[in-house]
Amino acid sequence: MRRSFLLPLIALAMTLSTVAVAAPPSPATKPAPPTAPADEGPLDETEACLDKADTQADMNACAKAAGERADRRLAAVTKRLGEVLDEAGKARLDRAVKAFEPWRSAACEVDGDTVRGGSMEPLVVGMCRADLANFWADGLEQLLADRASK
Repeated sequence: MRRSFLLPLIALAMTLSTVAVAAPPSPATKPAPPTAPADEGPLDETEACLDKADTQADMNACAKAAGERADRRLAAVTKRLGEVLDEAGKARLDRAVKAFEPWRSAACEVDGDTVRGGSMEPLVVGMCRADLANFWADGLEQLLADRASK
């Protein structure tokens, strides 16, 4: 697999992420539509899905599912963090959450410019969205861990 893109993480940080591109398998036999095991981590689950993908549409569906999983993870960790913050901290977290979605959408549109209008655009944009949500969720989980260790 080849993954590549660079995104400015203005308020969060700067990170490198990658987009999977798989060569299509031989058309001799077509496996069942891609599904990933539910007990693996987000990256493993996405890679398993992409490994099973037969077509670009299948890969795009994997990226969409990865983004949905990442959004659920981010929402859950944001909720947990909000439960331990004081009112001022909750207000700051709320402002950050409200700013994140439009920023992420714009950043991933820029990332998608490399393949704008092509069949890979949903894959690139979807993986970007998942990567940024997972990146922020990782950071929020670290904040929770730091608070718990005090």
